[in-house]
Amino acid sequence: MSFDGMMIHTATVKRPSLGFVPGTKKPVNNVPTLVTDNLICRIEPLSGREQESVLGRFPKATQKITWRTTELKSSDIITWSGQEFILQGIKNYFGHHFEAVLEEKK
Repeated sequence: MSFDGMMIHTATVKRPSLGFVPGTKKPVNNVPTLVTDNLICRIEPLSGREQESVLGRFPKATQKITWRTTELKSSDIITWSGQEFILQGIKNYFGHHFEAVLEEKK
């Protein structure tokens, strides 16, 4: 099986943007802009752990994503199978493909 044959998932990618309230210097999060709605990739489970917070313990799932294009950036929002993830720690494998960790967005 070729490398492209292993890319069996499609995902939507949005990029968060930061703007300012008109007439002020107060920052505000704008609606994320669509980067692509058809990213060909492979998503695999990486780990599951509990995250401690003031309110108690919460499960936190991470996934590994592999893709071929270069248009993604850290902190992009990936939507796959009805769940939203935040892209973190992009690794470039000699321009052949890219891998990163997806952290579940709460």
